[in-house]
Amino acid sequence: MYANLGLVEKNLKIGDLLDHDYYFNNPNKYTLSYEEQLYLKNTPKIKVHNESNWAPFNFIKNNKPTGFSIDYMNLLASKLGIQIEYISGFSWDEYLEKLKNNEIDVMLNISKTSQREEFFNFTSSYIESIDTVFVKSNVNNFKSLNDFKGKKLAVLKGFYEEDLLKELYPEIKLVFVENSLDGLKKILFNEADGFFDNLMVANYFMKNNLISNIKPAFEIKDKNFNLDLRIATNKSNTILRDILEKGKSLITEEEILELKRKWIDSKEEKNSPEITLTKNEKKYLQKKEIITMCVDPDWEPFEKINENKEHEGIAADLINLISKKLNIEIKLIPTKTWDETLEFSKNKKCDILSFLNETPKRKEWLNFTIPIFEDPNVIIARNEFENAASLLELQNRTIAIPKGTAMYEFFEKDFPNLKIIPVDSENEAFSLVENRKVDMTVRSLIIAAYTIQKENLFNLKIVDKPLKYKNQLRIGVLKEETILVNILNKTIKTITKEDQEDIINNHLSIKIPQNNEYIHIFIYTIIFIVLLTLLIIFWNYQLRKRIEIEIEKNNEQQNIMFQQNKQAELGNLIGNISHQWRDSLTKIGYINLNLRARLLQNKEIPKEFLNKSTLEIEKSLDFMSETMQNFLDYYKPSSNIYEFEVYDSIVSALSIIDTKIKNSNLHIEFLGDFDVKIKGIRNEWMQVWINLIINSINISILRDIKNPQIEITLSKNEIIFEDNCGRIEENLLEKINEEKYTGIGIKMAKEIANKNNQQMIILNSKKGAIFKFVKQTN
Repeated sequence: MYANLGLVEKNLKIGDLLDHDYYFNNPNKYTLSYEEQLYLKNTPKIKVHNESNWAPFNFIKNNKPTGFSIDYMNLLASKLGIQIEYISGFSWDEYLEKLKNNEIDVMLNISKTSQREEFFNFTSSYIESIDTVFVKSNVNNFKSLNDFKGKKLAVLKGFYEEDLLKELYPEIKLVFVENSLDGLKKILFNEADGFFDNLMVANYFMKNNLISNIKPAFEIKDKNFNLDLRIATNKSNTILRDILEKGKSLITEEEILELKRKWIDSKEEKNSPEITLTKNEKKYLQKKEIITMCVDPDWEPFEKINENKEHEGIAADLINLISKKLNIEIKLIPTKTWDETLEFSKNKKCDILSFLNETPKRKEWLNFTIPIFEDPNVIIARNEFENAASLLELQNRTIAIPKGTAMYEFFEKDFPNLKIIPVDSENEAFSLVENRKVDMTVRSLIIAAYTIQKENLFNLKIVDKPLKYKNQLRIGVLKEETILVNILNKTIKTITKEDQEDIINNHLSIKIPQNNEYIHIFIYTIIFIVLLTLLIIFWNYQLRKRIEIEIEKNNEQQNIMFQQNKQAELGNLIGNISHQWRDSLTKIGYINLNLRARLLQNKEIPKEFLNKSTLEIEKSLDFMSETMQNFLDYYKPSSNIYEFEVYDSIVSALSIIDTKIKNSNLHIEFLGDFDVKIKGIRNEWMQVWINLIINSINISILRDIKNPQIEITLSKNEIIFEDNCGRIEENLLEKINEEKYTGIGIKMAKEIANKNNQQMIILNSKKGAIFKFVKQTN
């Protein structure tokens, strides 16, 4: 970032700043023998296995390797000064085969068995865990593996327990699954009587998938089962195992504890307040067996009914927590609208309504629990809307409110000066404000923040926070079910603020702490954002001025056709960059919105959140800076002929039209030698790459290609662009090759190629067109 801003030289090497003697006298170096150091020098990257779904140890989240084992391996790599390449996308059995065949170097979280020792070397363990068998919560007849004789037990395919169970407990019927979630589902859907898994892994999946009616039945005490997690290498690669073992000794106990705190330590249920039910209440639940529930089908992020007719959202997670605490099923009765939900409730088709405010009308047929969740309501309007001291001062203003809601009932009574426009959903209300069809809407602060972020409605603002209309969301219970209100109240009291915070964080990027000690941090952050905005405005002005200067210089260049083509594309390219910058500014704006939401709720801003926010802002600025620099490098006229890396120049060109590429769903894959160089004027060649990419995009749109692709193959003697957008018509291909074609993009690409001792050849393949640049020989 600082290089792009011109604060340091771009070619500055960080090694020049390091003390030479310190680097070579680092005591960690002496832990490795000369042969081991030589091995690392000759092995620039270690290939390490990364599973898709074995949380919290080894899994993929947001397309990145993550988990305890991944963090441990990264820490180990940093101690040894080695680079890691994670290999993803294979099953456990496939990874074992890859390690046997030396296609990968390392497997993580693997247990040592006599069978595996034939093929692999193992480090000492880096974490111990507990093997457990899980069953349904109402099942109590399984105390050991012997009780599973003749029963179905789900196990992870390829894991070490598979072989041991076959050998030691042959009478158990094994049901093989690919991952822990599938194993838990086998129990839920009565396809297995139990599931053998790591305690921490299964607990992680139950917590994150809100599975409430499964429990650990017993710990595996058999000494043959010992799930100590280790690192494995190929049997022939003893030197790497020894290097990793030495690296393990450099990891401190404090670092291990920090990893455990991050991934494993969790709030135990025993620390939650106890629910004390009377005999009558327990008897009621035993007789009831199932509580039926209706919900708002379209009230994100609080709740909704998804396409599979499942309850989702903050309310769903809270209800599932209550269900788990009471050990009773709460069954969803699907509805299509909120009005239908209210009708179902009035007609006693469901025992409870999940998440609503108490109002006089609703009290006619419902009793209400204590609040399960609180959140202020705010008034949302467009940025140009004038502020008023009170809503009562506004005359003949329109406000969109979903019909049947508590706010509709309150505003209809308290604000006769406002014209209420009834709508069917939150999204419809926001859309009417966005499109200037109504002046404002009233909504929960959390819903406002969620919708503004999701729909990118950053031309809206909060104009008022009427304290009287705070959301105190409760569970509504049919008046006939009086005892159920008492049971639910007792359960709600056991839900901690931490529980609520965890649930909210699953649905929003806002974390809500509990006091306002850090308001001054918010003030500093706002000052920072204001300065940042001014910097961006100045930056944009400078960019435009520099472009104008470059245009004047370009007109003086000898190659008029090349510069005219650049100017013709200028508007499109600036449009692309503007869109890319808008995405970054949207992210920065959302961070600001989160901070404003905290201030309005009088909540603290923890340092961890602030650090994360500033890092996100810096990443966005870095991206904007790099995009601008690539554009200026491309647009700046130059007559400097030198050797440059083809791959880097193509990547720079792609960054300029990144938005166009994403919008067209174009996939670009690089093959071959990424270090290939070509001689010429770099920004001229960038124009060639841009022309070829845009040509493929335009053809893919014209021909409605579903998944357009370009393969770019780089080698010493040729550069090949091949797309799958269909063949070039034969008569047109003849004109191009006979130099009779007048299209400026192709013509210019050929002239630039010829000028730089390259021949541009255009061919058809089975799936599309090929543009090949071949080095000419004298």
